[in-house]
Amino acid sequence: MDNLYWRYENSLKKSEGRLGALLGANGAIYALRRRLFVPVPDSTIVDDFVIPLAAKLRSGCEILYDPESLAREEIARDLSDEFRRRARLGAGGYQSLRLLWRLLDPRRGWIAFSYFAHKVLRWFGPFFLTAALACNACLLHRPFYLYLFFAQLAFYFLSIVAIMNPVPAKPLRFLLLAPMFTGMNAALLVGFWRWLMGIQCGVWKRTARPAELSGNPR
Repeated sequence: MDNLYWRYENSLKKSEGRLGALLGANGAIYALRRRLFVPVPDSTIVDDFVIPLAAKLRSGCEILYDPESLAREEIARDLSDEFRRRARLGAGGYQSLRLLWRLLDPRRGWIAFSYFAHKVLRWFGPFFLTAALACNACLLHRPFYLYLFFAQLAFYFLSIVAIMNPVPAKPLRFLLLAPMFTGMNAALLVGFWRWLMGIQCGVWKRTARPAELSGNPR
């Protein structure tokens, strides 16, 4: 399922690149001309996202996606490590709204649309989901909303079941979509809290990768 997510993300990046609206860079493999570099605060959490976009804001430079540039990145060893990583990225996303708010100016064209549709809406997803469940709970006297409410609860219950059994039988592997979606939004909510309280900083504990744990670092 992680492969499916990354294929989706890379497809978005290619499309955004064609529109001149690519957002940030991959921290494992990107290059920036020295004259375009814009210093960012030491507390910046996701500098590989902020630095390229800060350069674009200042100089109007292009951010290009090169599909032939390859980097190897292994997934986290377990769900708790991945959750912490996503919470940190979520905190960095909320922080970037303060650093890159000018990107939301509609006069900037596709980059404004891309930033809002691809990133901002995703970051506010947990609040939309919470509001939907709360509003639904207020309408339980109507049959349609009663069924919809239980459908939401069933989805979250399914997420818990899939987390307890992370490698289901092949015919049921689609169940992994539920914990991936729910976990991502829960991590964003934690990330928002960490950003709001100033808990998350620009330094973090690196997530151990499977190859390192086996004694064969790449």
